[in-house]
Amino acid sequence: MRNFVAIAIVLSVAGCFSMEPRVRLAEEDRVITQVIEAPGHAQAQIYGATVLWIVEKFESAKSLDYENRQDGTLIVKRALNLCRSSYEAQSGKCRRAPFTMRFEAKDNRFKITYTDILIVYPARGRIRSYSEPVEYQDQMDEIKPLLLKNGPEILDRVNRGSNSDTW
Repeated sequence: MRNFVAIAIVLSVAGCFSMEPRVRLAEEDRVITQVIEAPGHAQAQIYGATVLWIVEKFESAKSLDYENRQDGTLIVKRALNLCRSSYEAQSGKCRRAPFTMRFEAKDNRFKITYTDILIVYPARGRIRSYSEPVEYQDQMDEIKPLLLKNGPEILDRVNRGSNSDTW
């Protein structure tokens, strides 16, 4: 019995040494910035198409927390669902990643900046729901690709423009 306990202890300690340490993000790495070129489009066109994209994507014009047409600036506070399985998605046990998206349009380009990125863990058993800022590289690696999809989607909306008059 002693040998079994000793082997179990050695294996658990060896397992701890083989784990890679989590890499903590520097403060500037907690911000995601994306600049997209939109050649041939004026600031007003880019801004208008982005407002439409936000309304379509987030299903409400109330999604806009701040808008300034003259500056071409929009600020939106939303959240991503981070589901590891279809069971989590169906049961509502997904983690969420709230973020602030600042959009800035200029002639021929636009910039999207994501800040205040958190991870909200759902309640489980006796543990209440809690949130924490994104602090580690593995957390950012999960969230960043999902946020970076928005830039090309907005560019696609800009390129389509308001071609609704061709119906």
